Amino acid sequence: MAAGIPAAARAALEAERAAKSGNISRVIIAVPHGWTPSRFCMAEMVRLAPNITIDVADSCALASTSDAVILKGESLPDGAQITAIIASRENDAQRSGAATTAQMIQPASALDTEFDVEARASAMKQLKRRGEAIIMATAKPGDGIVSRYINRPISRLFSRALLQIEGVKPIYATIAAIIIGIMMAACLFLGGPEGLIAGAVLFQFASIIDGVDGEIARATHRSTLSGAKLDSISDAATNLAFIAGVIANLWQRGDQFSAAIGLLGLGCLAFGMILLGNRARSNGGAFTFDAVKNKLRSNPSSFLQILIWITMRDFYAAVGALAIIANFAGTALLIFSFITIGWLSVVILVLSGLPQAMGQTASAAAKDKN
Repeated sequence: MAAGIPAAARAALEAERAAKSGNISRVIIAVPHGWTPSRFCMAEMVRLAPNITIDVADSCALASTSDAVILKGESLPDGAQITAIIASRENDAQRSGAATTAQMIQPASALDTEFDVEARASAMKQLKRRGEAIIMATAKPGDGIVSRYINRPISRLFSRALLQIEGVKPIYATIAAIIIGIMMAACLFLGGPEGLIAGAVLFQFASIIDGVDGEIARATHRSTLSGAKLDSISDAATNLAFIAGVIANLWQRGDQFSAAIGLLGLGCLAFGMILLGNRARSNGGAFTFDAVKNKLRSNPSSFLQILIWITMRDFYAAVGALAIIANFAGTALLIFSFITIGWLSVVILVLSGLPQAMGQTASAAAKDKN
């Protein structure tokens, strides 16, 4: 497999994309002495390439074929590369005025040669490199500063391991993040000083795991609007539960002042999320809380970028965890409330100036969620 999908299924997907150019009449997966795809591989080929017929053949029987573009399966060329190779072959034929041998990545003479141990090892290394490149490409340009340098490298470790499992789906990681959020809330509400620290660590862990479902979705071509919606709602619930849990924990331990100020910040955060959620719903597109963030990014500046970074979950989860571990929970809650009041003001101002027709843009952005 390559990043959770059989290499043959990835090849089928790219062949179907290339077939849209109209220059592909047949796709054959050729293996020495034939090959029988597994049930999982067949299901993935149907899911990813439903509009193209894929044949499986003995490569030895195709060695004399001279009018085919032959690609090394382990190289996993994408649709654009396949289209370019075919176009190059056709241009060569037009310039020469006669049919020529197709441009080939792999010579036809190699088809009737079985892989030796060294060649097989080389092919597997190349396939592994392509799979790793796919996983590395799952990062988002909009990642926060903490996510980019801390969370993503860790979340990719989990994604890389999970993508070794046949049929793994993004929802599994989403459920794991929800369970971690429930454990976090239980620690905060019931655990006293130790529970406060455990809850803060779990909140940061949930922030890391939150990236896994999106990485799996993008690597396996399973990004959906419904998945993005569930991810957004579970993220919001975890965020609110964390702040509420810290407030309750401090209140139980006698710090009513910090808890009261924190309650104000919690109210501002919840109200802002309601406004953002209502805007997303009224747009009729994807359900996300990113309307203001996307608007601010449309007019980039260093100052706005810093504001966006410090109000993103990856940043305040990491800073909050460190502050609580260092016994500055009350101070962190006061700072959070101050920032959240400012954030709510920006949300109200920006939403009041945004048109009601941002659904299509939000839909496209949501499919890349996490």
